[in-house]
Amino acid sequence: MIYDLIENKDLYLGLGEKYKKAFDFILKASVELPAPGKYVIDGDDVYANVSEYDTKTGEVVYEAHKDYVDIQYLISGHENIYWKNIKDCTVTTDYNDEKDCALLTAENPVVLDMQRGNFAILFPDDVHAPCRTAGEVSHVHKIVVKVKVD
Repeated sequence: MIYDLIENKDLYLGLGEKYKKAFDFILKASVELPAPGKYVIDGDDVYANVSEYDTKTGEVVYEAHKDYVDIQYLISGHENIYWKNIKDCTVTTDYNDEKDCALLTAENPVVLDMQRGNFAILFPDDVHAPCRTAGEVSHVHKIVVKVKVD
């Protein structure tokens, strides 16, 4: 897991060309404020899901992916993402190939405080529960860029 400021994105360009394309999209989108939907950046290798929602309280459901890395960035709003390494979690719903997702439970997570300017890169071992309320419910406009694992 990587949690940093968008101004430090160049530190992570060594991860490969797909990450450069992902960060280019994030920078452009943070100015253009795209509507919710799916945006193809580089075929199935890199695409973005843009969404708007109110943060959640209550039951926490964690997710993990095998085929794609998430780069999560808030255009506006404030949320927490709960994080835990997969080895410290319990699977509640087995991995679904079509959805590239397994559901899990975790205890005592690390809390990532996400606001405009922060991003998180979540790799396959990074179990995460996004969209969580940070203090009070917030309306969030968010980009999740999906980068195919090589």
